[in-house]
Amino acid sequence: MLPRLILISLVSASALQAQGAESATPLKSELVATLAPANSRMTGDASVKPGGKGMRVKVSIRNASSQTDDLPWQIRKGSCGENGDVIGAQAAYRVMQVRADQTADVNVNLPFVLDEGEKYSVLVLASRTDMDRMIACGNLTLAAK
Repeated sequence: MLPRLILISLVSASALQAQGAESATPLKSELVATLAPANSRMTGDASVKPGGKGMRVKVSIRNASSQTDDLPWQIRKGSCGENGDVIGAQAAYRVMQVRADQTADVNVNLPFVLDEGEKYSVLVLASRTDMDRMIACGNLTLAAK
């Protein structure tokens, strides 16, 4: 009985994912964000460009704490402060290495796409051991042409 239940659950989950994928419109335009400090002095910028089967993301920060060696970041569904779901797996997000001048950046291809009709934000988190504390955030909006 248990294998049949697992199979039914997997088929149902696949059907729901396929249904959601049909209604989503993949991002076709560049998105940008200005990262504002939250519990820090950190500021920065982010950009998301669609490409291939994923997207190209660049995040740059300034005024990082000298006590931080590396900074995790993520794209979340919704605006800053809404605590939306992380888009994709956290393992896909390479951490930013903070330099002596208190700047850091990352350029990465992420293997997933954003939906054109949704709101998203870029969050910078305190550290790998403090993933619950946001230190900078910016809402992604369409880039000016």
